[in-house]
Formats: sequence, C-alpha cells, structure tokens
Amino acid sequence: MKRLLLAFGLASAFLAAQPPARQISLAGEWRFRLDPADKGIDERWQASDLPEKIPLPGATDEHQRGTKNEKIEPRRLTRAWEYVGPAWYQRDIEIPAEWEGKRILVFLERCHWESQLWLDDQHIGLQNSLVAPHIHELGLQVKPGKHRLTLRIDNRLKINVGPWASAVTEEGPGNWNGVVGRIELQMTEPVWIDALRVFTEVTNKSLRVQLRIRNLSAKPAQAELTLRAAPRGGTAPPAEMKSQVEISARPESSVEAPLSLGSAVQLWDESSPALYDLTASLGPGEVQTVFGMRVWSKKGTQFMLNGRTILLRGNVDNGAFPLKGYPPMDAEAWKQRLKTYQDYGFNHVRFHSWCPPEAAFAAADELGMLLQVENPIWIGDGRISADSARTDFIRAEANRIVDTYGNHPSFALMSMGNELGSGLDPFLYALVEQLQKKDPRRFYTSTSAPDNILRPDDYFVSAGPQWKHLRGDPRLEQNSPNTDFDYREYLAGLDRPTIAHEIGQWTVYPDLNEGRKYTGSQQPRYFELYRQSAEKYNLAGQLDSFRAASGKHMVSLYKEEIESILRTPGIAGFQLLALADWPGFGPAFTGVLDALNDSRELITPASYRRFNNSTVVLLKMSKREWTAAETFSADVLVADYSPDVPGRGGAEWVVRTKAGQKVASGALPPSNSPVGGLRPFGAIQLPLSRLRAPAQYSIEVSAEGASNDWDFWVYPARLPPQRTRGLLVTKTWDGEARAALKSGRKVVFLAPAADLALTVPVSFTTSFWSPQWFPNRSETMGILCDPKHPALAAFPTEPHSGWQWWHMMSRGRALILNDAPAALRPIVQVIDNPARNYRLGALFEARIGKGRLLVCTFDLETSLDSRLAARQLRDSLLRYAASNRFNPPEELDIEFLDKLFTPERRTPQ
Repeated sequence: MKRLLLAFGLASAFLAAQPPARQISLAGEWRFRLDPADKGIDERWQASDLPEKIPLPGATDEHQRGTKNEKIEPRRLTRAWEYVGPAWYQRDIEIPAEWEGKRILVFLERCHWESQLWLDDQHIGLQNSLVAPHIHELGLQVKPGKHRLTLRIDNRLKINVGPWASAVTEEGPGNWNGVVGRIELQMTEPVWIDALRVFTEVTNKSLRVQLRIRNLSAKPAQAELTLRAAPRGGTAPPAEMKSQVEISARPESSVEAPLSLGSAVQLWDESSPALYDLTASLGPGEVQTVFGMRVWSKKGTQFMLNGRTILLRGNVDNGAFPLKGYPPMDAEAWKQRLKTYQDYGFNHVRFHSWCPPEAAFAAADELGMLLQVENPIWIGDGRISADSARTDFIRAEANRIVDTYGNHPSFALMSMGNELGSGLDPFLYALVEQLQKKDPRRFYTSTSAPDNILRPDDYFVSAGPQWKHLRGDPRLEQNSPNTDFDYREYLAGLDRPTIAHEIGQWTVYPDLNEGRKYTGSQQPRYFELYRQSAEKYNLAGQLDSFRAASGKHMVSLYKEEIESILRTPGIAGFQLLALADWPGFGPAFTGVLDALNDSRELITPASYRRFNNSTVVLLKMSKREWTAAETFSADVLVADYSPDVPGRGGAEWVVRTKAGQKVASGALPPSNSPVGGLRPFGAIQLPLSRLRAPAQYSIEVSAEGASNDWDFWVYPARLPPQRTRGLLVTKTWDGEARAALKSGRKVVFLAPAADLALTVPVSFTTSFWSPQWFPNRSETMGILCDPKHPALAAFPTEPHSGWQWWHMMSRGRALILNDAPAALRPIVQVIDNPARNYRLGALFEARIGKGRLLVCTFDLETSLDSRLAARQLRDSLLRYAASNRFNPPEELDIEFLDKLFTPERRTPQ
C-alpha cells in the first residue's frame, strides 16, 4: 500500500458533502417561544424551559405562529401568518455514553436565516447562511447524559442583500422563520475527514480526490485511508485504493490521492446521467459524495459537454413554494419539480438569486439537468462594495455554495447574483477570479445580466443593450411577424458563451378559482380583487374564455421567442422567465404552469417539446401573410444539439388547411452540414395560386426524427368590388352619422380611436411580466372573438389572437365599454389584464332606433396594400354591413354613443 504524508493547509476550505458516520435525529416536538421584543438574550431564555411547543423541521408560518394576517396583498402572495424577528426553539437531548470524548456537533440543514445555539447555559456560536447547513460545533468535552439545547432563529434582514433577492424576499418564497431538512446531533472521531472534493479526469479514466483532515486530539496519528468509487445502479465492480496516512498533530491537514476507475467508465450527460458514489474512510469514520464523469468546456461562444456542443434550454426557478413557504428538502420532491421542467424540453435550470438545498442537486444529477446557482443577492445599482458587511457575507456564501455542492455534476454554472448593475464592481471581479482559481469544475459570471467584455467572466447571461435585444420584448410588438429573425448581429461583439436572459415573460389571464388550491402558508388573495373588478364590469361570465384565448396566444409568443434563439448561430442558450407563474413582483402569470407547477392545459409537454428540445425543426419565413399571386418560400433548418447521432435522412413537409385537409406536400434532400448546431436542409417553394384564399394554413416540417409546424395566411391578390349602396362608411361621429342612424340606415364607423377619450392602447403581445410591476407599460392580453360571426366570414381567424392580427393590434386602441349594457358583447373583444379588467371592444355592433351601427377602432384605412390582414378585415366587415345578416341583437341609445365617442381633450403644447 502506498504511504501518503499529509501536507498542512489546503488553499481553500470545503465542507463534507455527506454527514459524518453517526447521527441522532432531532426532528420532532420542540419547546418554543416568539421574541418580538428581542429580549430573550437579555432575559436568558436559554436557562429555562420555553412555554409553547412546535414541531421541527418546519416554519412558524405553517404552524400558525405569529400574527394572523387578514390583509390582501395586491402584488404578491399573502402570508396567512406573519412573523419577522427572533424565535426560540428548545428541546432536551441525550448524549450517549459511547460518544464521550468524541467530537459532537449540531447539524441544521437549512435555517432562515441567522441561528444561535446554546447547550445548557453555554453559548456555542452564531451561524448566518442562506445557502448551506448551519453546523454548530459542541466539541470534545460534552458529557454523556441529558442536556438542554436552545436555538434562536432570527429572520430579520441582517445583511442588505436587496429586498428582492429570492432567498429573502416576501415577493414569492416568503420570509419564513425556522429550520427545515435534516436536524441532527452528529458525532465523529477526534480525527476525521472534514471534506473531500472530486476532480474527474475523463481522458485518464481516473479521479483526483482532495481531502481535508482535521485533528482535535493535538496528537499525531496513523490510519488507513480507503477510497472506493462505485457506479450507481450498475454491476461493474467498484474501484478502490488503500493507503496508510500519517496525520500530524496540527488541527488541519490536506492530501490529494489518485483513484483509477478502470476501463469501463460511464460518462454523465443530459441523456445518460451516469453517477458514481465515492466513499472515503479514515479509520472508523467515513464520508460519502457523488460525482459524474463529464468534461464541461467551452468553445468560442458555446458550451461543450463531453466534447459535444450543447445548447442550454433553461427555465428560471425563483423559489416559490406557496404551500409550505419554503423549499422541499427531499430528492423525490425535487425530482418531480425538475422532471416537470424536463418534460417540457428543458435541460437547464437557473436558480434566481438563491441556492437550492442538497436534494435539488441530487435530483438534477439523476435527471441530467444542468444547474446555474446564484448568490443570494439582487442589488440593482450594482454597488456591492459600498457595504463591507455585505461583501464579507456574499464572499462567504459563494465559497459555501462551491464547497457544499461542488462535487455534483449538475452544478455547471454559477452567477454572483441577479442584475447587479453593470457587474463591474471590483468585488465581483475579485470574487469571480477567486472562484475560478479555487474550483474550475464549473463556469462563473459576475452577474445574471448584463454582459460586459471587460469582466473576467467565463460566460455571460444577457438581455442585450438597454435590455432590448436578446428577447422578444419589444421585438414581437414592433416588428411585423416572421420566422427568420435571429440574434447573430448582437453576438458578433462577444467572445464568450452567452445565454439569453429571462426571455419570454408573456402572460395569461389566470384562473380566478386557482386560489382554492392554496391551502398552506401563502395565499393568492389578489384573485379576489380581480374577481371584484370582473363583476363590476360585467365580465364574470367570460373569464374562462379569457384564460383560454390569452393562453393560446401566449403559447404562440413563447414558441416564436424560443425558436428565434434556436435560429441564432453560436448562441449558448436561453433562460426562460418562466414555465410557471411567479406569484410576486406583480404577480406575474407567465406560465403554462401555475405557481403550484400544475398544468393550465394550454399545451401538452409533447407539443411544447416540438419547439423546445435537443433537436428542433425550424422554418425561416420572411412573413406570415401572403397573397395568392405569390410563391410561398421558406428555408428549413434543424437545430441539432442531440446527444444521439441523428439520421442522415431528408426533410418532408406538408401544408394543411385549418380543418386538417392536406393541400400540398414535398421533400428536401439530406443536409450535408456537420452534425451539431444549425443544419440547413434547403428551401420550400410553393405557388399559392392553387390554394383557396382567404384562408389560414399550417405547414409541418419533419426531419431528423423531429417535427414542427407554423401558421400562415393566404389572401386574394385583388379583392372583388363591394356593393355598399345605402351604407354610410365614416371616420367621423357627427350629425351625418346620427341622422343616418335615425333614418334607419346602416353606418360603419371606422373610429379614429387615437382621437377618442374613452379608449386605451392595446398590444399584439400579451402583458409583459405584470402591469402592476410595470405600471407605465400599457399592454393587453390578446383578443376574444367568435370566428363564426358573419362579420368575420371573410376573415380567417380563431377565437384568440393569431399572427394575422398584428397589423391591427400593435399600436392599436380599443374602446372602454365599462358603462355599456351588460348584454353587449363585442364581436372582437380585447382582453384586459386582470389587475384592471376593463371591458374593451375593438369591434362591436348595435341597433340605434331603426338604424344599425358597426364600430371598429382598429386602423382599416392606411397602407392596405402591405397590411393584407387589415385590408381583408375591412372587406369582411363592409360585406357583412351591406348584407341582410347585419342585424345586431343589442340596442344602444344615441346619448351613450355620444359619450363613448367623446373626443380626447389634449393639453396645448
């Protein structure tokens, strides 16, 4: 056996990934007392029994301790029971006789967030961490027998990490007080392995294992060190190494030992997450950790996993857990959460300004998910160095994260925090460089957004200059619909992997009955406010339709958003905000999942994976609207980042009507481009003259075992003449219009909405994040209409917004119909955001005495040669108004219309 002499002092400290050899659970009933006046220390509460009882692990909120909260928080979840301040927890413990002379400690897996500990009357110490276990050393001198253990947890904001950091904010996770996860008495020998780190060397099929050994005996010792690595769930024999080690009398020593794994090494990646368990034994004590054999590297602006280009398809997890108010601490719960993300095609998770517990890393390891973890900080101005207590805390937290979770193969990326100004604070620069030197097993960045090439970062997370480029906002509102846009121009100025920051943020009208599911610590009482406004404006019967229509539109926006990233050569990936709602900062109904991670049934996971997967078929169309005189033209690409070698077949395409009838098809030859990245398959050319118009079509393209589809619209090249005899078409609400209605004529009022007082701006895209969080933005949630209404007979549409509505809705306006009769339902209704809930109409009809009126606030007048859908809608409306089918069911009086069409009073410039 090889003899290893331990050298004193390791360049960096690190904690054991698994608990020491022996432990006694302290889970169960504890004595308890709140300390709102903060007098417990002065009054020595640790010296006597506390009067109440509470179970641990747990939090004060879930056990209804504190103040019962009757408020309704309009912008976030309401804590049903609130408490901020010190809380005292106490119980009796029994130290076994066989532990005498041993090292004893108290292990608290996660506290929120400062803990102090007393053993009997003796103060043991203070721990302050939001990211790692609190470990209180009792030492070697504890006598066997009964002792009183007293714990004081303080959840006040001790360090200014920003009020919005997910680790501390009330805006989602909640500022809970308590201890969760494992709560244990632990014992080790006086000489023990305190930590180990595993550095994999895939080329050599071996490990470098760094160990830190601590010695409290003050005596030199000799022991046998055993390293044993076994593939998890496999039949291959474990690799093992034994060595005699001489341990100095110094309190701390370190050693590095090699371990060969043999010839049959299994690699860890997203499709085959092979894991190994490593056990390190020193005498009777042992520690365990997990590792995966992987090569995590970068090449230019992209990441590589085991030599293969990988594109990160990331979901942002903000840490909202409304039922408990704190994160789950078991791997099964985390596997369920992460598996849901994986089912929708994601291979990456960003933890926004917080670090999850050990169980999350363990679950990600098993599933092959790549994680970005962040320090618990969000200081918008980025002046981190302005507070020395903050820099000391964040430096310590960063090292605790790396030390505690560093062996996990899923732990691939780390950011120093969220949106920390420019990220150029000198503290961030130094911290990134320190971590790069300390532990190069992952990549580091100074902040999640923005990028800056002056920083020493390994990679960037960026939303682009002025936050306007590497995401669909405001592009999808400002640029006419197409599927050939990408971000290559922006990436041309960068020399490192760049991940698009918080893309999406499109929203859905929520289910106001959802609140019934929130039976725990945090409750969405804002739903009651939305319900009240919906009833006030006679919308209560339409809310299910609002949710379905806005949801379908939201999904289409997310599809284009993600595909624009996949179309971009050289991009490293994206982080979506988010697959599920975020019930704070708004709240923000951004998800196809609600805040409990339940599906809204807007899209199936399989359908979502058509545009969010390791292999995605893409179609580059310059526009969505065509005339029958044109030839449809589009280029086929495949974004190929699959760990599996794709086939070498060609691509097939088929065009169908909205009813599913096949009207055209074709094939393209195999791609000659290398495997990995974007692979072109050629162009589709289809003369449209033989297709019926006006009509909505879909084109589906299949290649490399994947399929995807897109909608497009075909309109007549020329419209036949209209018969409008007896029909008044006007842009002015004046005496002529009133007289025409009074005489029984038909009037089409193409209202100049920008000149009317009772209108609001509408948007094609749905509300960004939350109108309550961004009150200066004015966005709506798409449209709701009945496609079978005869006014829309010549305008192909679904009940919800489609891309053909862009030319009317972007920069459009709608009338406020709050005071209209309850029965009036617009033909095209604009769905307002739930925080305002106005009844909005862009197209409605009514009888006025003997006359009939059709009103449209969308622009159906300008540039109709290029705005094909607007031209088609105008034609459809005029044909309807001129027909015998124009017979509105509801009646309005002229006085209401005079008020509704009141001109906007403008302040003189």
